[in-house]
Amino acid sequence: LALSAAAALVWLIIVASPALGHEFTVGILLSPDADAGGGQAFMDGFRLAVDESPDVGHPPGPAAGDHLGGLDVGIFVLEDVGEPDQASAAALDLIGREGLAIIVADVPGPVLEAVAGPVIESGVFLIAMSGNDGAELPNPPLFFAAGSLEGSVEEGFQEAFLEAYGRSPTAAAGRGYLAGKLIDAGVDAIGGDFADGQALNDALREVGQSSALP
Repeated sequence: LALSAAAALVWLIIVASPALGHEFTVGILLSPDADAGGGQAFMDGFRLAVDESPDVGHPPGPAAGDHLGGLDVGIFVLEDVGEPDQASAAALDLIGREGLAIIVADVPGPVLEAVAGPVIESGVFLIAMSGNDGAELPNPPLFFAAGSLEGSVEEGFQEAFLEAYGRSPTAAAGRGYLAGKLIDAGVDAIGGDFADGQALNDALREVGQSSALP
């Protein structure tokens, strides 16, 4: 499916309930070049992390609403982001329309390179789940490369994924789950204050290096 800057394939995964000052929005960029079914698997893993995240006064689980880090969350997905120029234009269009706080990118290196500069210049925090090996990428504070953490999820994830979806998770599902868990812990650590990108970067780094990351 071809993408254009004017008509990117965007679908709203999660609609946050109105809660001024208590919600944020995440954009997810997915590549068609991922392993078979990678995009759907990534989102299944991410969805599982969302379902496991309890909000204040709510238990974890799909019926409790959608939240990460104790806040309501809205998630928009750009699928089939395969061409660098298209990916950059589509990401900026999504930022302009939806006011994203975070973008998660699970894309090849050339796409990540094309997206990183414009996204960060717009003031949006970028988390790279893949594509960072050998790519020329920006320094913190608004950029976090999580690729080195792949495989960090605990064994309980395998069982939880199998129970939720009736199949074993792929590597893409693991990256999606890891992304959700990082955002969950990082946003909780900064109390939902996205004004300080360095604080969020430090929180993600600390979580990734500690046993706090499931």
